[in-house]
Amino acid sequence: MRQVQPNDLPPLLQDAMLLQWQQLSLAVPALLQLSPDEQARLQLLLAASPFAGRVLQQQPQLSQQLLTQDASQISTSIVLADTLTEAQAMTALRQHRNAVLCQLLAADVWQQQAVEQSLLQVSLLADQLINAAYHWAYQELAKQWGQPLAADGQPMPLLILGMGKLGGRELNFSSDIDLILVYPHNGETSGGRRSCDNQQFYTRLGQKLIALLHQV
Repeated sequence: MRQVQPNDLPPLLQDAMLLQWQQLSLAVPALLQLSPDEQARLQLLLAASPFAGRVLQQQPQLSQQLLTQDASQISTSIVLADTLTEAQAMTALRQHRNAVLCQLLAADVWQQQAVEQSLLQVSLLADQLINAAYHWAYQELAKQWGQPLAADGQPMPLLILGMGKLGGRELNFSSDIDLILVYPHNGETSGGRRSCDNQQFYTRLGQKLIALLHQV
């Protein structure tokens, strides 16, 4: 099947794409040194998604990465260092989300993989973002309040259940995420500068988790 070219696009879409390409190439002059075929592929991506254009301006190193990527090797993994501030954690989550979604959009537009695989990877990305935000928030709260402990003295995690499309591994690029947060037992925290009952700890943890994800 013949690959769609920028000149095949409707005039209005071509105009919008060329404006985005001009803005992107001003921000990343190295793009003008790419081959005509590589430039055409990026232009098609811009025509399909203004979001991709914004991400490439913010993270210019992605342009070359997109052109050489193997769609099956796109990594959704992310780990947040405990030393990050809340603002830095939010920024890291947002940048990772945007970079991976841009990679998946490119794989979709350039027909590098089936739609079902893209949906699975979007769901895996959501899992990684939720887990990274959860672990950072847990450690942040544990510094002050300690950890909720089970009867055997082992730390008790918050249980996060993904519902709807996330639970079915069918998230698309614009899906909302529905979560249910539960904890195993009542009790008190231990090991921090102060202590509180488990319900208070998990309530604070849920609020911080939601705040982090809301900014992504």
